[in-house]
Parts: sequence; structure tokens; C-alpha cells
Amino acid sequence: VAGKKEGVIAAACRVTDQKIAADSITFRADGIAQTQAVVCVAMASKPRTVTVGGKAIDFTYAGGVLWIRFDNAVEPMTIEIHK
Repeated sequence: VAGKKEGVIAAACRVTDQKIAADSITFRADGIAQTQAVVCVAMASKPRTVTVGGKAIDFTYAGGVLWIRFDNAVEPMTIEIHK
């Protein structure tokens, strides 16, 4: 992904309010309760941490794509990716 734009490229939830900064990517996500969200984010390198609603979660990073999985919620949650 070097030289390409970073940010959300696919999602199994609604993504809004994406903000891309030098040290982070943040956005809000919501979806159908009791389903799993999957968000794919193009990134130049593996992030240091990922939080959903303020709680650190595990993630997968390969081939310039960050894969985030979490439980969907009807109320929007804030996702923070720290580069």
C-alpha cells in the first residue's frame, strides 16, 4: 500500500466520520445487533493498537490490509487505529 491512500476499503457494517491523520485513523461504525462487523483498512504498515469503543482488540495485518473484527451494535462505536 506504500504510496497509496490509507483508509477503509471494505466493511460489513456502516462506517461514518472517517478521519485520517499522520498518527491515526478513526471512524464510527454501527450495524445490526448480534452480528459480526468486519472492516478492512488499507495501511502502509502494521498499526500499534486498535480500539473499539475504547477497548483494545486483536487484529490481523497482511499485505497492506488491516482486518478488524468486532460485534456490531445499533449505536455507533468509535474505532481508533494508532499507527
